[in-house]
Amino acid sequence: MLRERPILRQYRGPQAADAATPATGGEDLSDLIAQADVLRRLLGYELWIDLTVLCDGNDPRDLNRRGLVWLIGQFGVMQREGRRHISACRRPRQLPLLGGAIDG
Repeated sequence: MLRERPILRQYRGPQAADAATPATGGEDLSDLIAQADVLRRLLGYELWIDLTVLCDGNDPRDLNRRGLVWLIGQFGVMQREGRRHISACRRPRQLPLLGGAIDG
């Protein structure tokens, strides 16, 4: 069953609670998740699952801190260049996930 990243729905706004849940590996990723969420929407991606193609076919809801930082950086590049997709030549060979790196 695919769902939107639960952290975003539960911890959005001024009442934001700690986002250090099992879904994030115990790390507080609320700041990065909020940044990625804003940029994702500005670039026209409705749901987190829509980013699967940008994450080499893997679930973007499983990104760890390093993966979120990379994704935010790529969103910034896309926004500056007016693109709506991430160039394959700029994607790292392995995108870090909570479960480990992906062979690419």
